[in-house]
Order: sequence, then C-alpha cells, then structure tokens
Amino acid sequence: MKKSEKETIHLYIKSMETEISVDRIYENNMSRSHTHNTYELYYLMEGSRDLLIQNNFYKMEKGDMLLIAPGILHKTLDASPSEYKRIVINFPKRHLESIMDGEKLYASLIKQEAILIRNTETTKSATAVLSEFENAACKEEASGALECFIASMIYKFIYFLTSEKNILPKTEIHEKNNKQICAVLEYINKNYTHAITLTELSSRFYVSEFHLCRNFKRSTGRTVVEYINYLRIKKAKHILTEQKTTIKDAAKACGFKTTAHFNHTFKEYEGMNPSQFLHLRK
Repeated sequence: MKKSEKETIHLYIKSMETEISVDRIYENNMSRSHTHNTYELYYLMEGSRDLLIQNNFYKMEKGDMLLIAPGILHKTLDASPSEYKRIVINFPKRHLESIMDGEKLYASLIKQEAILIRNTETTKSATAVLSEFENAACKEEASGALECFIASMIYKFIYFLTSEKNILPKTEIHEKNNKQICAVLEYINKNYTHAITLTELSSRFYVSEFHLCRNFKRSTGRTVVEYINYLRIKKAKHILTEQKTTIKDAAKACGFKTTAHFNHTFKEYEGMNPSQFLHLRK
C-alpha cells in the first residue's frame, strides 16, 4: 500500500496479470490518450469526469461504471470540480472468455470500444463490493485469499456490466470545438494509414491550422502528428506480431513513406527499433 500526503495513491495491488488501483485525485493527471493490452474497468466513486474514448466523448457521474476494450485510445479530460475518487482494474481478456465463452453476450461485448452504465442498484452493489475489497486488501494484501477475492470481484463487476438496460449512449456534445474534434478524430482513425496533412485537415473541417492544433492537443494530449504516428506504430506492432511480413512491408502498410522514417518513429515511441522488437517476440 502507498499513500502520499494528499492520498493521491490510496491503494495499489498488482496480482498476476491484473492491476488494481484506488485513487483520490486532486487534478487531472492523464496527459495524453493511451491504450492498454488489457481490459480497463473504471468505477467512479466520487466526483465527475469527462472522457474521450476513440472519437467519442463521455460524461461520467458518481457511481458510473465504464469498461474499455484492449487497444482503445482513451483519455480523462479536465472537469470541474477537479477532485475525484475512482477505482481502476486492468485485467486480461481471458477473464471475460472464461465466464462468457460462446455466449452472444460476450460476442456483443467485445465488439464495443466501451460500455458505460448508470444504475442506482448497480451503484449500491458495486459500492458494497469495493468496501469488502478494501477491507480484505488491508488485511490480506499478500495472501492467496486476496487473489481469489480479486477474481470474484472482477466477475461481479462484469456481471453488473452485462445488463443492457444500464448502458448509456454517447454523451451529446454541445461544445462546438468538441464536435469538431470528434469529426477530426473519426477521420484520422479511419485514414491514418494514408497521407494526412494539417493543411488537408484544416481545409476539410473549415478550421485554421492554429485552432485545429490547439483544440486537438487540448482534447487528446497529443499533436495531430503525434496522434497519427501513435496509431501507425500501434498497428505496426500488431502486424509485426501477428503477421509474417517484412519490416519494409509493415512500414508501407502503416502509412510510412520510407523504412528509415518508420524505424526512427518506431524507436521514438517504443524505445527500440522494429528489428529489436521482433527479436523480443521470438
């Protein structure tokens, strides 16, 4: 367990492939959009948060629960008031497969980038589970009993998420800048393997390059170029891992004009070149 003077970290546990953190946060600390190889289960215990998931904005209130699929870009945005408390559980795909394999529910669940639910009874049930968890964690942090409790807690939360009547639609966006950024993100997410320039985006969405860059960075935490390169490198890692292809072909498939540029960008984002990445995967 870890605690700072302001309780920024209230509780953190890493168990096998699962990570759990219960945090009270006094200001937004998620600087940029990012992804995980695991599912992320996010339960807001206090406060409210605005989130950007892929190219859609969501509004979370106290008691809301969110499930984000692996590989989905997401970011918490600044909100007022800034203080909030939440629990985040990152867990592997097999936790879903083990209890819903072959079910229509699982098939529909994994096709969605995120599921956000809001329900009074769910909130009461989830709060009770979390209270049990915090008590158990304080007493048995390193024991096998806690491992079992963590697994059962994840299954309970997944159960809460499987009630379709609780699922909220995407947040209706009233702010003009956010609507525009949604459209820009949707376009980039569909076309990032092709050449995209700021000039093109500025012309297509009727906004100056200056305002486009400013609003895009404010929403995603990344510049347009950084965001495009992030998507390309993410796709390149998938291609290099799952498909038998050359580095040159992977670079071309992800939108890089030259292998040299691909190698440079890959190392910038991953801390190693594509050849080293492949070697580690063998």
